Amino acid sequence: MNNIDKSIYAKKAIDLFKEGYNCSQAVLATFAEELGITVQAVSENIKKLVKGLMIESYLEDGAQSADEHIFGKSITDPCLGWEKTENLILDIADKL
Repeated sequence: MNNIDKSIYAKKAIDLFKEGYNCSQAVLATFAEELGITVQAVSENIKKLVKGLMIESYLEDGAQSADEHIFGKSITDPCLGWEKTENLILDIADKL
C-alpha cells in the first residue's frame, strides 16, 4: 500500500458507500483483502474463529434505492444474492 496512490482506496470506499454500504462496511471491504480478511481465509479457520454466522442475503445481489422497484433486491443493506449465498454456505460447510 505504500507505493500506491491512496486516492484509489478513497474512491473504492466512496463507491461502496454510494452502493449502500455503511461507512464501516465500506472501509472494511476496501482493505479486507490486504488485511487477510477474505471468505477463504476465514473459512479455512472457521472452527477456531467463528461461533455463529449471519449472512445478509436476498434473491438478487446488492441493494437498490427505494424508487427502483427491483423484485428480490434489498432496499436496505447490500446483500448477497441467492446463488452466491448458497455457494458460500456450501463452501463453509465443506470446511467443517
